[in-house]
Amino acid sequence: MIPGGQSNYYWLTSLLAARGLQARTARVVAFVNGGVGLLPMLLILSPAGPHGPVREAIAVAIAVYSLTVASVWLRHSWPSQRFSIITVTLWAIPMSAACLVMSDPMLGMLATISFIFATGYVAFLHHPIFLVPIWGAGAITLGYLAVRIGMHDPALAFSAAAVIALVNVYVFYTCRTAIDLSSTDIHYSEIEQLTGLLNTDGLYARAANLLAARNRQDDRHMVLAVVSIDSFPLLASMSGPRHANRARIDVSQALRETVRRNAIAAHISDSDFIVADTFTTPDASPLIDRIQGAMKSTPSRVTASIGVVCTPLAPLTVHPPEVVIDALLAAAAQAMERAREDGGNDVRYDVRDNLPIDE
Repeated sequence: MIPGGQSNYYWLTSLLAARGLQARTARVVAFVNGGVGLLPMLLILSPAGPHGPVREAIAVAIAVYSLTVASVWLRHSWPSQRFSIITVTLWAIPMSAACLVMSDPMLGMLATISFIFATGYVAFLHHPIFLVPIWGAGAITLGYLAVRIGMHDPALAFSAAAVIALVNVYVFYTCRTAIDLSSTDIHYSEIEQLTGLLNTDGLYARAANLLAARNRQDDRHMVLAVVSIDSFPLLASMSGPRHANRARIDVSQALRETVRRNAIAAHISDSDFIVADTFTTPDASPLIDRIQGAMKSTPSRVTASIGVVCTPLAPLTVHPPEVVIDALLAAAAQAMERAREDGGNDVRYDVRDNLPIDE
């Protein structure tokens, strides 16, 4: 679950990656950082902008800082959560400075609208506590400029400051509401950061729920498949980490689009994915055929060795869920290894009437 007070960083960034939007989003963040940071230096050319050696030096420093942060966002890898938190909170300093160095306080008041970018960013990706230093700096800046403007036009000063404050509150509320409405019952700690699928902890938790919640009729069968990308170490060494990550993202998206809504899809290691579901028959070939077809249509065009274990569900319910999942994973992994040893890009099925389980 992603509660309103939790950080959404890895949940949202993994979803962006799974949908191929991470690079585009990183470019937008870089553009906003660089663009907003360059504006104070550009306004040196305006009579209302920063003038004098100190103010102009501050404008140049803001531009350098903003371009440095933007360059990090343009790297092929998504920045860490720590870097994101540090940069967005520190950004309050150059934002405030950019507003205060303007010769015309009304222009400085207008510039405080840039705090909205930080408000929306934190509201979407981080815990709301990180808005405290940002809104604190914004309030001080807004108050100082309102006093300067209010010396000549109190009504204008109050109205301008109120509008900017209300817009920030509205943006924060809207972003947090959108996150709450789109969140799932999956805790962010159960999500694998790159692909947005379940990680190992999430697999065990969801599989246990699957075993406990499904109708345990005698004609129900538990199906678990291990999908392992063929020659993944070779792909990573020859094409580099970016292409290897792209392949994993492509496979995760293929699985997400192929399995049923209530099925389990997890990414538990560099090249291994898990699919688990219940069937009314022991024949899981329609699902596996769809998975193979979806993988062939991905941009990466990777193949996979797939091992599938299928066993009646009813006998499994008398054992602890973790023990059952371990047994299913072991059997499916053995089947996958047989497919890989036979050349890969193939499937091996292990249909058992009674899965041996050691407690």
